[in-house]
Amino acid sequence: MNQVHSEEIDLYSIFEKLWNGKWKIISITFFFFLMSVTYIFFSPKTFKVTTELQESNEDLFFKYRYLNEIIEISSRLFPNHTNMDNFENYSPKDIFIINTSTVFEMFINEFRDYQEMIFILSQNDYIKNKIKNLNDEEKRKSLINYAKKFNIIKPRKKTDLWKISFNWHDVDEGALLFNRGLNLTLINVRKSVLKKINNLAKSIDLINQREKSLLNAQLLANKKLNKLINAKK
Repeated sequence: MNQVHSEEIDLYSIFEKLWNGKWKIISITFFFFLMSVTYIFFSPKTFKVTTELQESNEDLFFKYRYLNEIIEISSRLFPNHTNMDNFENYSPKDIFIINTSTVFEMFINEFRDYQEMIFILSQNDYIKNKIKNLNDEEKRKSLINYAKKFNIIKPRKKTDLWKISFNWHDVDEGALLFNRGLNLTLINVRKSVLKKINNLAKSIDLINQREKSLLNAQLLANKKLNKLINAKK
């Protein structure tokens, strides 16, 4: 009986302390509630957008089949596109072919250096205002951090697709910036492909000129030899 009475007294004492400190508890609770609301209200809102990305249809590159044949033959005849000395080191993987896989890989590698997004973001008014008081080095680092908000995500499994994703405070503006970055990346990939083809064409021209010079020298030598033979006769 005494034990029950003791427990009742202890419970009463606890509730009494809580009741006496109710305003303190309410104040602390209200303070943290106010801080949470303030943080949510004033913190910048960001939106994450993700969509799938995949290689284009192979049929779109069918019109390059004759060019690919020339490139493949030239690559086999002139490894490294400079001379024929390295033919024994030739490997099929060294051949540059214009198809969906090659262009897609070039596109991924080109975008992942962030140079296109850095350029696009440097023209954006919102970003200009954010970095206007920074020095050149700080501006560069800040632009890189902003550019990293726009990603191409590699699939974890072979059955998964590539994805493009961005985090931005404005969905429409973020999508517009991303599209500009992707378009600029495609332009640079196109330039890279044309550069590869032009370099190969120049190499073939140089090799043909060398062969032509050798043939002309041989023809001239044959003419001189014929003259000597005729003179001897």
